[in-house]
Amino acid sequence: MSSPAFAQSESSAEKDAFAAAKELGTADAWSAFLANFPTGFHADLARAYIKNLSDAAQPAAEAPVTEAPVSEATTAAPPLDDLPIPAASWGGIVRDGPGQNYGKVASLNEGEPVILMARTAVIENGFPWFKIAYNSGGKTGYQWGGILCSTGAERPDIFKTCTVKQSAPRAAAAAGQARAKCSSGQVRIDGKCMKKSAAAGYCGPGFRPEGGRCVQGYKPPPQQAKSSLSGEQRKALNKGCPRGQVWSAAEGCHEDD
Repeated sequence: MSSPAFAQSESSAEKDAFAAAKELGTADAWSAFLANFPTGFHADLARAYIKNLSDAAQPAAEAPVTEAPVSEATTAAPPLDDLPIPAASWGGIVRDGPGQNYGKVASLNEGEPVILMARTAVIENGFPWFKIAYNSGGKTGYQWGGILCSTGAERPDIFKTCTVKQSAPRAAAAAGQARAKCSSGQVRIDGKCMKKSAAAGYCGPGFRPEGGRCVQGYKPPPQQAKSSLSGEQRKALNKGCPRGQVWSAAEGCHEDD
């Protein structure tokens, strides 16, 4: 049986060892203390210190990094049914029909203002042909979308954007005039108001006024039965008269003599 003096000395040694380990504060110091004093109150405290040091050494779990969604600035494509609108030309030939096979009626300079009156179904190299008004809206013709440019938002049906020589307000005013209502007894063809009796002559041989524009193909008067049409007349119903010919109800398509 241990003497009281020996027990007191052993308790004092444990306390001194515990104090020394605590002063060092390392896991090795606490492990050395536990090797000598594996049980008891101070041993439990030493194990708690070791656990605390171990937890502190572990890297904190990183919260997942979430990137804020990046919103891309986009420009809404303009509607393709917004004609007529002001635009401009990169220059080039104006033709009397939608295609390279039609005759030349004028040449435009780069940056010359135009009004896009109608988009045709003729597509070349990704761009449609347009019916345009030029010369401040005084004349009309056709140009390919690849040599036309937007004076506002970029459009997919014409080539890029450009700056017109004429001020934009003037072109916008011309477009506004094209949208204005015609007076009583008149019809609008290609943005122009004219008497109904003059519309057929404006469109020319083999074309008819319909839906505000000139459409290829002749339509006989309602009182003329289709069964009474000649072969030449029937051809003109769908295709119009050949270039250089005119139409009459009596002769159909014929040379203009």
